[in-house]
Amino acid sequence: MMIDALLAFVSPSGAAQSMVGTDGTDIAFNNVIDLLGSGVGTAPANIIGTVSVFGEDPGIGQVKPDIQINIGTAFTTGNAATPEFVVQYAADQGSAGNYQPSTWYDAGATGTNAVANLTAGTVIRMDIPPTPPVLHTPRYMRIVMRPTGSTHLTAGTISSAYITPARDDEAQKYAARNYVVA
Repeated sequence: MMIDALLAFVSPSGAAQSMVGTDGTDIAFNNVIDLLGSGVGTAPANIIGTVSVFGEDPGIGQVKPDIQINIGTAFTTGNAATPEFVVQYAADQGSAGNYQPSTWYDAGATGTNAVANLTAGTVIRMDIPPTPPVLHTPRYMRIVMRPTGSTHLTAGTISSAYITPARDDEAQKYAARNYVVA
């Protein structure tokens, strides 16, 4: 599968990202994805002669890509953390805010995961969610790992996390076999 570097939250060719933090603190993945593609802090080009702030809803349409998160080092906890991964969107602050993300809004989450299930090599997939009603046209997208309550992880890394244009796993991977090879 080919992966676009502009669509990576944690690059497969870069260093793994640690998920160790303090009690109850969200840990944002390394990269913020700019849905415009020009990068955080860049002004959108004039569109048909009108300067505007760019925004779109990446979670709607006929073709919806997935997010794939790959666990590097197994997650561990000393105080019963059950982390979840949350997709967040933010609008563009425009020229007054130097084209930086505004307030981040939760759009979708995996739900909590027992750390026993987050071993090295685990793959977590989730759909790209539509934007929340409070935010009509986001420009920026990120993922955070959120521990439950006042808990934290004592070990664990994300080796890569990116948007996939289509899943490349086999549909019949877990299907029952109706034959025997002798």
